[in-house]
Amino acid sequence: MPFSVLKFGGTSVANPETWPLIARLVTEKLENEQCPILVLSALAGVSNLLEELTVKAIENNHQLILQQLHDLHQQFATKLGIQLGEKYTEHWNN
Repeated sequence: MPFSVLKFGGTSVANPETWPLIARLVTEKLENEQCPILVLSALAGVSNLLEELTVKAIENNHQLILQQLHDLHQQFATKLGIQLGEKYTEHWNN
């Protein structure tokens, strides 16, 4: 099965309304017997939070940044109508 790389930038992934299009493109690749490889940009603000996290982790003061990352992704998943699974919740609670 040949690979097919699909890259989606910030505006593509930032808007929940564009995700059905992304899903359709992936489905089309699979139906054409291609193996899609997705490259997705980070949600708005995530790159800055990750940079801040590296500084705060050194200071052992990183819990607030981790919580912000969690909340940002959980809110986006909710907008997409995705309920985060038990494994995700278990991971973030540890």
